[in-house]
Amino acid sequence: MPHEKEKVKGKMEQVEGKAREEIGKLGGDTSTQIGGVVEQGRGKMREGVADVRGRVEHRDPDLDRDKDVKP
Repeated sequence: MPHEKEKVKGKMEQVEGKAREEIGKLGGDTSTQIGGVVEQGRGKMREGVADVRGRVEHRDPDLDRDKDVKP
């Protein structure tokens, strides 16, 4: 399941970003701190996209509402 691998990558990116943010805080390096926050955001996006892809792949075709709608 490729979307599961993407979710894991997203989580890892969040963890790495948090570590980078904290290192920036401790060292007083604003650039590193901001880079860590951005990396966390990228990880959350990656995880969210993977979650949506997984839901689409596993959706129940009987739940398609458009099939009964007539123009």
